[in-house]
Amino acid sequence: MPYKDDFGNISDVENFVNSYINSFSEAIKNLDYTTIKEIVSLLENATKNKNKIFSIGNGGSCAISDHLCCDFTKGTHFESFPDLNTYSLGSNNSLTSAIANDIGYEFVFSNQIKSFGAKDDILIAISSSGNSKNIINAIDIAKELGMKVIGFCGFSGGEMIKKVDFCLHTPAHNYGVVEDCHQSLMHIIAQVIRMRRSKLIDW
Repeated sequence: MPYKDDFGNISDVENFVNSYINSFSEAIKNLDYTTIKEIVSLLENATKNKNKIFSIGNGGSCAISDHLCCDFTKGTHFESFPDLNTYSLGSNNSLTSAIANDIGYEFVFSNQIKSFGAKDDILIAISSSGNSKNIINAIDIAKELGMKVIGFCGFSGGEMIKKVDFCLHTPAHNYGVVEDCHQSLMHIIAQVIRMRRSKLIDW
């Protein structure tokens, strides 16, 4: 997919870099702090109740999904607290390629949610456009199972913004900026959980 942008017709590197940085800065300043707090509480309660946390994404968002599982589990580890039970559904290449080949790529995540998901588990869906069919299918199945769904999206939010329980929407129109914000949000949530555990901070 091409790198859409809202920087105008910029032909020199310096102006492009400044426009990119400014776009990222403006987008990240628009964080919804209330939603972040709600997501942190949701993840903490799910962990106490031994629910599973699944993450999904395509391309760069798949890499963020993998990284998220690393930081949410290892990065929040603190003695006397249970580990966050995370699974990146794009990390098993054999399984995803089998589903894509035999059923269709649009079902690579929803098929796994059917197999592994259960009521009160959590799905974290990451999609810059918010319109990826395999992401939307997974959200629909997760909701049918009674799972809670957290969405990371950009641009206009696409279909995702109307379907998820908690949405972190990055109001930017460049794929790189959106993914940078999603990566930052992932780090922020993980580090807030770690901070709350290490300092026993309550809301």
